[in-house]
Amino acid sequence: MGNIRAYLLRRRELCAYVIAGVIVTGVNYTIYSILTVFCGLGISVSNISAWAVSVFVAFLLNKAFVFQKQDWSFKTMFHEGTLFVGSRLLSGAVGIGLVPLFMVLGITQSVLGIPGFAAKFLAETVSMLLSYFLSKYAIFK
Repeated sequence: MGNIRAYLLRRRELCAYVIAGVIVTGVNYTIYSILTVFCGLGISVSNISAWAVSVFVAFLLNKAFVFQKQDWSFKTMFHEGTLFVGSRLLSGAVGIGLVPLFMVLGITQSVLGIPGFAAKFLAETVSMLLSYFLSKYAIFK
């Protein structure tokens, strides 16, 4: 019975992580679009701003919805928030760095006419898994 409950708990968490990821992606694209189209900001400023807002939203969703942590004290929020931002910077750097590495290793397939899409997809998958495991085992443990 304990194994079934543990399996279902892991599955709930994974589903919640995917749902949170979809929401965060939507927030990122919405903020980016608003800043570029309606506010007239440049692409880089809009992209960085959208990333910052989406990391904040991801932190809140991961804390409350995915990992169901209830300690909202300033000390805990600051500690977890700092670790979360650091983990997102790390996983982002890993995702960026893996694309050229995968290309050198021969993962150069284009998808829908987009050069290196297979390398980008694989790198983002590794980045997403790294983010999940850092969140689960280092931040919201």
